[in-house]
Amino acid sequence: IGDEIPVEAEVDLDGLGAEQVAVELVLGLSTQNRPVPPPPVVVRLEPAGRAPGGALLFRAAWKPAQPGSWGYGIRVRAEDGVPADVASAELTVWA
Repeated sequence: IGDEIPVEAEVDLDGLGAEQVAVELVLGLSTQNRPVPPPPVVVRLEPAGRAPGGALLFRAAWKPAQPGSWGYGIRVRAEDGVPADVASAELTVWA
């Protein structure tokens, strides 16, 4: 607790624009010794230019609100409000 953790993701969108996707850090506290898992924390990464290889770069910082063992993943999904042919659950990618 107390330290901010930088998060960075390089994403190749194959022609899509950064405004067409949401890149998110999804975190959850360990469920060990907890009968009901706490809800996940979702932190949106913001566009931050291009990486050296040409992929789009997204960044954020996260500061844990409580101690514990955290699991995490990066989720790339269609942005809310994009056309139906683009906004599809099948297009969600986890890393």
